Amino acid sequence: MNEPPHGRLPRTVRELVLLGLVLLFAAAMFTFRLGAGSLWDLDESRYAQVSREILMTGDPVTMHLNGKPWFGPPPFWMWLQAVTGWAFGFSEFTTRAWAAIFGVLGVAATYTLGREWFGPRTGLLGGLILTTMLEYLLLSRLAVVDVVQAAFMLLALHAFYRGYRDRGSGDYLRGFLYSGLATLTRGPIAFVLPALVLVLFLAARRALDRWREVPWGWGALLYLGVAAPWYVLETARSGSVFLSAAFGGESLGRLTRAAGAQAASVLYHVPVLILGAVPWTAFLPGALVYHSVRRWQDGSLICLVWCGVAFLLAVALGGRLPDGVFLIYPLAAIAVARLWEDFLFEGGRYLRRALVTSFILQIGVALFVAVAGAAFATVRYPREFAAVRGAFIPPLAALVVGPAVTAVLFRYRRYTAAFLALPATMAAFVGILYTITVPAVETQKPMKPLAAALKLELRPGDRIIGYRIGTPASLIYYTNHSVEPVGDPAVLRERLCDSGRVFLVTTREELATAHAELPPGLLQVADRGEIVVKVKPAALACGGEA
Repeated sequence: MNEPPHGRLPRTVRELVLLGLVLLFAAAMFTFRLGAGSLWDLDESRYAQVSREILMTGDPVTMHLNGKPWFGPPPFWMWLQAVTGWAFGFSEFTTRAWAAIFGVLGVAATYTLGREWFGPRTGLLGGLILTTMLEYLLLSRLAVVDVVQAAFMLLALHAFYRGYRDRGSGDYLRGFLYSGLATLTRGPIAFVLPALVLVLFLAARRALDRWREVPWGWGALLYLGVAAPWYVLETARSGSVFLSAAFGGESLGRLTRAAGAQAASVLYHVPVLILGAVPWTAFLPGALVYHSVRRWQDGSLICLVWCGVAFLLAVALGGRLPDGVFLIYPLAAIAVARLWEDFLFEGGRYLRRALVTSFILQIGVALFVAVAGAAFATVRYPREFAAVRGAFIPPLAALVVGPAVTAVLFRYRRYTAAFLALPATMAAFVGILYTITVPAVETQKPMKPLAAALKLELRPGDRIIGYRIGTPASLIYYTNHSVEPVGDPAVLRERLCDSGRVFLVTTREELATAHAELPPGLLQVADRGEIVVKVKPAALACGGEA
């Protein structure tokens, strides 16, 4: 038994106005002070520099970083950044703008899916919930590929479902088109999740024979026409090196790891999922039970299958990045939205106890966020966090106080106000975070001001060495100059002793450790926090004699 085809209902003026407000709210949340703060290492500055080097090399096929071929994700995201960089120049705002745009598109796609399965109210509430889920909100403000991939995958899911529901070949073809764009953004894995979900969905419906109605021939041509040309061109240029990076054994190796490694991956991704879904985390268990009972509905079943498969893939691949569970949030937002719609508009008062329990849990989750955030910053960046600790208190306080206020409103049966208080909490959080906290944190980020000082000194023919500072993506981006990464003290001396003027960028600790290997006469150019910039003058010999 399936629910009515809500996607066919005509949209009323009221619904369109409300949708416009949700999307405007999302745009405001994703663009408020979007250019505040320098780009973060590693991904933001790396993608931005790769995009800049597309224009510098005139080569849109082989990506380059630091002047050398770079085989990261497929190039769609870098192409977008290169377009805005060419049109408006490279800045923090222009490099992040596409994330905000696709973040809004992902909210619109979530609304469309929620409306398709459960009706306009669930769609609107789902879009509002997704906008204010912590990880989706933050990644829609960072110059990374995740929201682009998510938007295309959600559009593909909607198209494939419409094809299944209406037996329309045109919808299926749209699904292949969006899957091709997702693959060109993140790789073949972007096709795996929707495919697995649809297979499991059809198996649960005992309708696997419906695959015969899919226009596989035309669909494959459309998918390959979008995704394959770049892969073919890059393979022709770079051969096995590229193939190993794009399809190599690293991911397969992760899938066959020992059980202990898989368990460690679970222990990593569960807390990430909890933190990323704030302030809606505590409603996820209630939504899980709600939709498990109603899995006869297509929307409920797909939400369950999608979230389960996405989590299992994140665990199996075993990455140690928060974006592993990122694709769960849009469908989780729809699941929570349907729970709230039933309670607010359809007389589901039997859900009150579940929601009361959720509000109690929500306060605990908010406290967990505050403690976990402070603990992480203290361990990872002890000196920097000590300097800006006070700037973290207001946004964390908002995450604690907001759910407490919603619980009080719910206790006094102000149910709609209780729901809307959570998006309001996140709006306050964003305002505080990017007005108070980010500027304070920026004072502890050394690369942009150091790069500015270094650019004033650089002349044609000068070289920059980054000694034991990891992958110096921010240094490369902000100086717009190649950087030679060095990790061995003997190699450092050899490189410094080469002819010409050489700048050395390293930490104070590494500078002291390598002191015996350094030629005398290095001059100080700049320092910021733990990072130091020195220069070996062109006339300086390693023995110290000019």
